[in-house]
Amino acid sequence: MVCLWGLSGNVLTQWNTNRGELKSISFHPDGQRVATAGINGIVCLWDLSGHHLVEWNAHQGEVTSISFSSDGQIIATAGTDGTAKLWTISGQLLTEFKGHQGAIRSVSFSESEKLLVTAGDDATVRLWQVEGLEELLARGYDWLKDYFVTHPEALKTLKNKSNSIAAESNRPNFPSLPTTLVVCQP
Repeated sequence: MVCLWGLSGNVLTQWNTNRGELKSISFHPDGQRVATAGINGIVCLWDLSGHHLVEWNAHQGEVTSISFSSDGQIIATAGTDGTAKLWTISGQLLTEFKGHQGAIRSVSFSESEKLLVTAGDDATVRLWQVEGLEELLARGYDWLKDYFVTHPEALKTLKNKSNSIAAESNRPNFPSLPTTLVVCQP
């Protein structure tokens, strides 16, 4: 079920997707469409009235995260199959990024859209060059945190549309450390 809520807390519209449990939803930059993704590996594009526009099988297993490019022409997806992918809004696969060991939980474009950032169950955050398809960075959470503390200017190239990047880590041996670290915030 998709529900669109007004800022006052009222339901503006809702519809049943009939596509199973949803894991991620994202507004198209035009504000007139949304993309949904879920446990069945399918991405769907809808208008705000709930009319189904297009769908495609995006991943083997769950689609865990979905994000639009700022022009709305490209959709990035991440999945439990350990891949991130770029698609046209009609569902044509543009490229696939492999390298995480396990599920990818988050995907986002950089502000310049030359980089794609992913975070996975392998406790790494990876940066991918969108145009050259090269993996730029594949280091663990602690290194990334320390790097941004000493290189704050690097944050400017990584801010996503919400102007923040969060890295998550399960740290049973260090309970005093946060499990979620906001690496970048205005």
